[in-house]
Amino acid sequence: MRTGEEVKWDFGLSVTGDRRGQIFDMDNEGGYGFTAGSFAEFYESWLEFLSDGERFRKELERWQQITR
Repeated sequence: MRTGEEVKWDFGLSVTGDRRGQIFDMDNEGGYGFTAGSFAEFYESWLEFLSDGERFRKELERWQQITR
């Protein structure tokens, strides 16, 4: 059962200015955080995360707890 607001998380790519090409994460409260300096860096990090089965399982369990 979910209580309160649903957890939302997204990623954004800066396409102009000094931060062009950098990846940021955004939460449902409007906060931004630096994630990676390039898409290649972000993608490599994501693949490493997915290949670590134990870490992925723990993260999945954490998000399941948050969204119940």
